[in-house]
Amino acid sequence: MVLVVLAHGSQAAAAQSLATQRSQLAGARPIIGLAAFGLPAAQADSGVVLFARDAFTLRVDSTWMTPPIGPFERSRRDFAYSIAADVIACWQEHH
Repeated sequence: MVLVVLAHGSQAAAAQSLATQRSQLAGARPIIGLAAFGLPAAQADSGVVLFARDAFTLRVDSTWMTPPIGPFERSRRDFAYSIAADVIACWQEHH
């Protein structure tokens, strides 16, 4: 699995970066509702999950992993989402 956090100059730049990454990801669709934690987010069945928070983007990529993953036998997408959700839950905003 690969986790990438990119720093951008502003929240708007982070949201634009997420949109660009999403447009380059086959089959990507937005994560909506509570699952998005009120943040711009997207996921693809291939196993990539994207979030924008503050002036950063988070990309969790589990595309190289062979499903089912772990003791709960998760798909690549679900596994990537659970890791991304853990990171977002621990993410502290800095001013």
